[in-house]
Amino acid sequence: MCCPGCAAVAQGIVGSGLSEYYRHRDAPAVNPQEIRLPELDALARYDRQALQAQFVRDVGDGKRAITLAVEGMRCAACVWLIESWLARQPGVERAQVNFATRRATVAWRRDETRLSAVLRAVAAVGYRAHPYDPARREALAKGERRALLLRMSVALLGMMQ
Repeated sequence: MCCPGCAAVAQGIVGSGLSEYYRHRDAPAVNPQEIRLPELDALARYDRQALQAQFVRDVGDGKRAITLAVEGMRCAACVWLIESWLARQPGVERAQVNFATRRATVAWRRDETRLSAVLRAVAAVGYRAHPYDPARREALAKGERRALLLRMSVALLGMMQ
């Protein structure tokens, strides 16, 4: 492993019975320095009803659902890991991740878990999740496009040499 953080995550994946992740993975893992897990107190704010009213839906029978934007996914194995990990969390009814849109739809039982616990679970496997906001997603996409353009420019310059 490249660092103790990666070793800890690998042990957690294998220890949780999710070792199939390594069979499905088709891209290298993210550099651990690139991931800054959210502070636990910052995630607790998502449990306030006034804030949840903006983006959480009641789906009946005491269940709630949310669409999350997920940052840091690199391949289909990331999707599999997030879905599998969330499915094992207490109170989570359904977790569906779309790699193309970088979104996850999660449904949970309101009386068994909180939204902050769902967000912590995503962070625990090394990804950042927040309620989906089209404006924020567009800002992130703009940054990604700028970074790709810079990389392509450097590659073209190198190719000309």
